[in-house]
Amino acid sequence: MSRPVARPRGLIRRLARRGSRSSLRAFWRQKYYVGGVEKCISQGPYPRVSLKLARKRWDEAKEQLEAGADPSAQRKAAMAARRSAAKSTFEALAREWYAKQAKRWAASNADWAGSRCTR
Repeated sequence: MSRPVARPRGLIRRLARRGSRSSLRAFWRQKYYVGGVEKCISQGPYPRVSLKLARKRWDEAKEQLEAGADPSAQRKAAMAARRSAAKSTFEALAREWYAKQAKRWAASNADWAGSRCTR
């Protein structure tokens, strides 16, 4: 169960139950429209994200909307780019480690470890 608590400037603090306990968690959410479709973007959990910071993030999102971009889509694209960069970094480190270690292993173990570095 969750319920919204309206805030000024379109911000919503959404309260949600945490599991079976009666404690509540709160999140800053923002509704907006792109192409006539209602969308919602999270500004972060309350109280870790203050009202002031949530408003600042929403102002940045509004600037993106005014420029014709979808803030949610841009956020997803940035997250995918970060994941891809982290994956390629890990793969590079794994290959470097493999190159140093493969000399000490039997051929079958080296083949097995090499296949694990490129998953």
